[in-house]
Amino acid sequence: RVTVIREPQALRKLVQSLYPQAVIVDESLAADDDVQLFCQNPPYDIPIITFTSPLDIGREADLPANVLRYIVKPVNRQVLMETLERIPQARRLLVVDDDPNMIRLVTQLFKAEEMTSGQVLDYELVNAANGLEAFDTLVGGGIDAVLLDLNLPDMDGFSLLDTMQSDERLRDIPVIIISASDIPQSSAVQYKG
Repeated sequence: RVTVIREPQALRKLVQSLYPQAVIVDESLAADDDVQLFCQNPPYDIPIITFTSPLDIGREADLPANVLRYIVKPVNRQVLMETLERIPQARRLLVVDDDPNMIRLVTQLFKAEEMTSGQVLDYELVNAANGLEAFDTLVGGGIDAVLLDLNLPDMDGFSLLDTMQSDERLRDIPVIIISASDIPQSSAVQYKG
């Protein structure tokens, strides 16, 4: 039996009540204070396994520092929301995609999250259909994070990332890549930043 928890503060209580044979921790949560405290002092002798999510593989080696995650379409609402939680200051999000259906999908994901959680999410979505429009919007200011498709009509997403990295005003804006394909094996070559 597998039980998934998303609130690190509930880890110890759940382990004590279920008495599992092992605990598997996503590496993205390993730095959480509650998870670290649990790992340092588990309630009994239990194997603790840390893994790297396939969505995060290659991040440090192949992708720019400001890219938090590489999400393969179709977008999983839970993965997107968990990633956005890593950017607590993000309220105004730039969605860069030339497919109007993707823009609608992202909007619907936020509405579904509001309905499921019962909370009103405080996000404003701003759309850009190509790299140049995205760059102009970013330079205009006020964007807290970018949801970026790599296949744009005027440039690829790595070119936009390269432009962002070379501009002091934009290089620290967090980016979540959303692409229809897996992480390119040659992304380190494609990304010149």
